[in-house]
Amino acid sequence: MGKAKGAKRNPSKTEGASKKSKAADKRSKPKAKAEYTPGRCLQWFKSYLTTDAAITPDGTMQLCDDLNVTPENVLLLVLAFKCQCQRMGTFTHEEWMQGMSELRVDSTEGLKAKFPVLEAVLQDPVEFKELFRYGYQFAKSALETPGQKSIDKQLAKDMLTVLLRSRWPLLPAFQTFLDNNPIKIINRDQWMSILEFSQVHVGDVEAYDENGAWPVLLDDFVEQQKMNT
Repeated sequence: MGKAKGAKRNPSKTEGASKKSKAADKRSKPKAKAEYTPGRCLQWFKSYLTTDAAITPDGTMQLCDDLNVTPENVLLLVLAFKCQCQRMGTFTHEEWMQGMSELRVDSTEGLKAKFPVLEAVLQDPVEFKELFRYGYQFAKSALETPGQKSIDKQLAKDMLTVLLRSRWPLLPAFQTFLDNNPIKIINRDQWMSILEFSQVHVGDVEAYDENGAWPVLLDDFVEQQKMNT
């Protein structure tokens, strides 16, 4: 007897199985994220333009709406810091492209996805100090005479609220103290000392060193706090 012949191969069934396998592979592979492109970033910038040259406060408000954040949200300040914006509520073309290029984002959804990167600035002591320093200069830009060396007390209070409200339990007491204090301005040295003070004296002033090199403003605050306890 001759050898039994093997079953014939069905090409159509084999090819069909191969096509199904390839289709399944395509479905299982995650789609590659679109890479950052300057052109797409520029078009995104133009979508918020309110003048020919820059995104002004109206456009910034629209950006806030699209990001689902308020203008007082500290993340908006971090974004301005990343872009090195020179004027409050305004993004120039150069500032926008520089900041978004660093973040590698060219869309609103992409920027939302970068919120953890912005939040990381708040957790890093060195970066937060630079942000705090930037906040003073940024606040000055809102003044009618931004060239002046100090900022108005109310403006300082507003910026302190943005920067410290979730970090310093004594902030409400300090702001009440400022309300009742006759000073009208906060200078840069006082501003940076407030940050250091908030980090050293987080919840109380019991360990305050009266012989330390603190500004008189903070000496007076501590004295009032001790009188109230």
